[in-house]
Amino acid sequence: MALRLTARRTAGNGKAEGHDQDAEGGTTIRQEREPVEVQDQEREPVEVADQAPGQPAGHPGAGENPARPGGPTGGRRRARRARRDDPAPRYPRVRLIAGFALAGLLAVALAASAWQGARWWSQARSSDNAKAAFTADRDAATAAGQNSMVIFNTVDYRQPAEGLDRWANASTGPLQEKVQQERAEITKTIIDTRTVSTARLIQGGLVAFDRGAGTAKVIAVIEIRSVPEGQPATTERTRLTGEVTRTAGGWKLSSIQTLPAGT
Repeated sequence: MALRLTARRTAGNGKAEGHDQDAEGGTTIRQEREPVEVQDQEREPVEVADQAPGQPAGHPGAGENPARPGGPTGGRRRARRARRDDPAPRYPRVRLIAGFALAGLLAVALAASAWQGARWWSQARSSDNAKAAFTADRDAATAAGQNSMVIFNTVDYRQPAEGLDRWANASTGPLQEKVQQERAEITKTIIDTRTVSTARLIQGGLVAFDRGAGTAKVIAVIEIRSVPEGQPATTERTRLTGEVTRTAGGWKLSSIQTLPAGT
């Protein structure tokens, strides 16, 4: 190590730095050492967690996990905490099966409700159709009976055959048989009266109706205007009742009779 003599003083305090005095000459000798290069060692950075304000040193910060107790008790606590914090279901298969079962029950319930609704709608529709058919049959029987009564009271001595054909077409059963059997006598009577009679319905109604048996009973008030040849016309009203029977060709009059006055 080299030694150098210097006579330097510091600017601040005027004292000699790093000096040794020689006994003989009183000369200040400064001993300087050559600088030794020391290689700086790189240190790994140490991550220091942020410490909360007011938190004492040595206390675990927000980013550090506190020390967990060891032993069986600490292990059980950690296990319970892990199970409690675990968002996954504990029994996924059981819950999945329960979900499928619930969905199946819901589908069955919906299907049953739909079937019941369709059945109710079908029954309601069938009921409505049955009521509509009943009403249509009843009205047809009433109209047929009343119209037949008007036909049987409309005659023209100039065309007796056409009138009797209409009688036969509007009747059935015993009434039709009588018209066919007594056709000649009825024709002679019409010609002999030399009268043209025209009837029209004033009022009518249904007395009884049996759709299953295909029978009905009607009543009607008709007005008859008769014009004898060479004489003035006369008008009269009469009350009639008749029975109607359902046939393949529709409802037709099976009997007719005049009701006494006042009944």
